[in-house]
Amino acid sequence: MKPCNHKILLSLFLLTALFSNLSLATNWKKSNKIPDGYAIQVEVIKNNDGTLTAFYIEADREVIYRTQLMPNSDQWSDRKSLEIYANQIKLAKHQDGRIEVFAIGTLASVVSHVTQQSPHSDNWSKEQTVKGVYATQIELATNQDGSLMLFFIKPDKEVAYIRQTTVNSNEWSQKKDLDSYANQIAVANHNDGRLELAIIGTLASVTSHQTQLAANSDEWSKEKDLKGVYALQVEFGRASDGSLYLFYIKPDKEIAYLTAPSSSQAAWSKSQALDTYGNLIEVGNNSTGQLVVVIVGTFGNVLTYITQNETASGLWSKEMDMKAYATQMRLINNAEGHLALLHIAPVSGQLHHSQADD
Repeated sequence: MKPCNHKILLSLFLLTALFSNLSLATNWKKSNKIPDGYAIQVEVIKNNDGTLTAFYIEADREVIYRTQLMPNSDQWSDRKSLEIYANQIKLAKHQDGRIEVFAIGTLASVVSHVTQQSPHSDNWSKEQTVKGVYATQIELATNQDGSLMLFFIKPDKEVAYIRQTTVNSNEWSQKKDLDSYANQIAVANHNDGRLELAIIGTLASVTSHQTQLAANSDEWSKEKDLKGVYALQVEFGRASDGSLYLFYIKPDKEIAYLTAPSSSQAAWSKSQALDTYGNLIEVGNNSTGQLVVVIVGTFGNVLTYITQNETASGLWSKEMDMKAYATQMRLINNAEGHLALLHIAPVSGQLHHSQADD
């Protein structure tokens, strides 16, 4: 028998490792323009029938929406106006399938909302202001019982929230302060339904968190610093085992993450760097449950992504180029469970739609 050629074995090993890494990575189809879609902010939500509806703010601050003509399609309806104007919008879905749109208005940071009259309908309520609520950022979350929560940062940077008094209703509580101050917030649910709030503070980008003490409760933990975490952006993700990940961009633009404890008595994990840098991140799960981080890079707004090699693991693919560019983006799962990305091109503001094929 001839002796083994070590160079051949090494080449085979490297090729095997390469293809293994590629097979684990999420693959994306070519990005498609949404005709006549130009935006400065985009948000997206999935309807009960599996179609996606994109809401976006045009340059004149008018809020527009368009819906996929069928689930998983690259074809979208004509633009339709909500007849409101905004600096920021956020979306949530009522338990009965209707969409709620909250907006920070263009005048004095007044917060308002409009409500879809029935699921999949083009009929909307008139814009209603939320009494006494003024905000520089808004985030929406859903309690375990299906009631919606609106978290917001006041102009003085204090964090507060209001909540639906009953599921599916148009009645909202008085605002409640959380005794914390922030430049940015993010919110997500634990497996047991409790809400977790991540807070980028007003001093030196120190990052902290607050935890709802029980699902659906108005009782919250005191604000606690996440030791050694300083952030320019925070974004939650959920692994397939239900564990909650907090991804963040450090002041030097490196991207890192840590995981939340399943119990309020336990400690957060240590921070782990992802060896990549970005100006903006979005986090989602591909069709096999792996976490995917989409990144707007620090040079030329190039879009890239990394994929968790195994579900709920600390191993990640190499950074992959999406051959697209963005200034803002939103990730969501389509009807088939694949990731869909809505993103805004630099300079032109053209709205694009990409779908993963993993």
